[in-house]
Amino acid sequence: EDEGLVTSETTTGKRRYSLTDQGRAAAETVAQGPSPWEQVAAGAPAGARALRQAVAKLMPVIWQVGTSGGTREHDEAVKVLEETRKRLYSILAGEQGPGQGQGQ
Repeated sequence: EDEGLVTSETTTGKRRYSLTDQGRAAAETVAQGPSPWEQVAAGAPAGARALRQAVAKLMPVIWQVGTSGGTREHDEAVKVLEETRKRLYSILAGEQGPGQGQGQ
C-alpha cells in the first residue's frame, strides 16, 4: 500500500487487497521475466538442480504410497527410504557403494 501498488479495505472483519493500476503494471513487468524460483535455480550447480528435480519426482510417489498403500506397501517403502537415507549419508562420508568406482 505504501508503494501505491495495492489498496485494502476491511469488510466483515477480513482485509481484502486489490491491485491498483500501478500494481497491475508492476505485476505485468515482473511476469515478463523469469520466475523467482527459476532465478534461484539458474545460480545453482547442475548437480543441485538435478537433485532437486529427483526429490520433486519422488515426493508424489511417497505421498501416493502413504495414502493408497496398505501395511505391506508402507513397510516396503520404509525399508527403501531407510536404505536410501543410509546410502546418502555414506555419499557424504565419501564412501563408495557397490558398483561404484572412482569417477562414477
